[in-house]
Amino acid sequence: MRADLDNLAQSTRNSEEKVRRAQIDAGRLADELRAEQDHSAVQERAVRATEMSLGELSARAEEAAAQAALAAQHAPAKLEARAREIEHELSRTVQMSSDYHKQVHEFSHILCPSVLQ
Repeated sequence: MRADLDNLAQSTRNSEEKVRRAQIDAGRLADELRAEQDHSAVQERAVRATEMSLGELSARAEEAAAQAALAAQHAPAKLEARAREIEHELSRTVQMSSDYHKQVHEFSHILCPSVLQ
């Protein structure tokens, strides 16, 4: 009977040790679960922030593409207007050069006979 009591006491101590280890493991697993939940929450926030940034960047890209298309439509007209301005300026310069050339020619006729005398 004493042996049975000793066996029973030993079995109880073993069971208590197993319970203590199981409690420690359960606490450790709970800590790991909390850490994983925290990490998951952080990752979900990062995904939402990235999605928002992606949406904003997409909108900006679409806006830039629309502005580029609009500018491309207006570019030929602007270039043509600038070409007309340059042509007009060239015409004025050629006319002025011609006028100066005529004046020089007239002055040379006036001055040459008086210089030769």
